[in-house]
Amino acid sequence: MKLLTQNLTKLPRVRQVTTKTDEPIPEAIHYLIFLDNGYGASIIDWRNCREVEPLGYILELAVINYDQDEPAEFWDSRFNLDYDTPITDDVICYLDEDSVFDLVRQIGEL
Repeated sequence: MKLLTQNLTKLPRVRQVTTKTDEPIPEAIHYLIFLDNGYGASIIDWRNCREVEPLGYILELAVINYDQDEPAEFWDSRFNLDYDTPITDDVICYLDEDSVFDLVRQIGEL
């Protein structure tokens, strides 16, 4: 988990990375990446979850947007899933880390 967080913070245009473990499945790790263009990514890491292992989940990503004018402490509670981007119109599942990094870079170019 620590390595994924460190790699995400090194991506271009990243303003903040927030990590949460308060999902309905406690072993899942939720990353929120906020980019400098008002977009970002919500990433769920399922790799420690025995419950979803048979489904083959690794990482999943959704595009988010947020109000850059609000103070940063509000971003992780006031973001919106954005299903109207050229990246995707849904959640993208079954990703590996390289695919996640590539998608976050693409989101940074929106």
